[in-house]
Amino acid sequence: MKKRRLGISLYPERGTFEQDVAYMEKAAKLGFDVLFIALLGAGDRQQTIDRYKPLLAKAKELGFEIEADVNPMMFKKMGINASFFSGPLDLSFFTELQVDILRLDLGMNDIEEAYLTKNKDHIKICVNGCNTMDHVGHVLAAGADPDMLLGCHNYYPHRYTGVSLEHFEKGSAPMVKHNLRLQSFVTSQNPDAFGPWPVTEGLPTMEMHRDWPIEAQVKLCERHHHFQRLCHRCRAGGHGCCQRREDHVQPDPRRGPARRAEAAAAHQCFRPRRQL
Repeated sequence: MKKRRLGISLYPERGTFEQDVAYMEKAAKLGFDVLFIALLGAGDRQQTIDRYKPLLAKAKELGFEIEADVNPMMFKKMGINASFFSGPLDLSFFTELQVDILRLDLGMNDIEEAYLTKNKDHIKICVNGCNTMDHVGHVLAAGADPDMLLGCHNYYPHRYTGVSLEHFEKGSAPMVKHNLRLQSFVTSQNPDAFGPWPVTEGLPTMEMHRDWPIEAQVKLCERHHHFQRLCHRCRAGGHGCCQRREDHVQPDPRRGPARRAEAAAAHQCFRPRRQL
């Protein structure tokens, strides 16, 4: 059985260095050891290094594994060569930031992704976990190093855009089949929580989780698979995934029959407990 791990996500553009460090310190004390950062909307190369390098150096001191959300447009903007079609790989930008994992928000072809897993900097490659086809199987067939490959589901900031439990299971199945590490997102219910966009409707993977207490979200993920959870940070330290409070999952009579059934099922499956 693979170790269950918990993580947080940070958006430095929307907080201060001091707030982010305080949040990481609290999370580390509570056993969180993965840090997710989104570089898709970052500034130019030097601006991004100046903003992130001190913060990620502190994260490494605290024992975090650092995962960066990236795509081919970001590679081009930062002058990064992540495809052997364009010559030798150059991931020096990420090594300077001490990034351990590249999450490919928009992937490349199977051969390119397989080749990336063998980069000399030993940075792991994370493919999108929402693909219901066996994409990861094709990447492995193309020669990927399975020890350097993992998957991660998306998060969905707008209400009604998250995936269903059925789609979550279908997307997870190929990763589970190949015995690869898999991540998903749960969302804070703190009113001050935020992500990378102005919208504040939560950042879960599954739509049914959007209004659930965070411990119920984690327990459902754990019930179906042994995932690494990534909790979204919120503005004030001590809230979100690190907040200690009692929450009960109760059916809400204001919701429709389907939503009431979801809440009732959760109430039956999960005992109330304190958050991490």
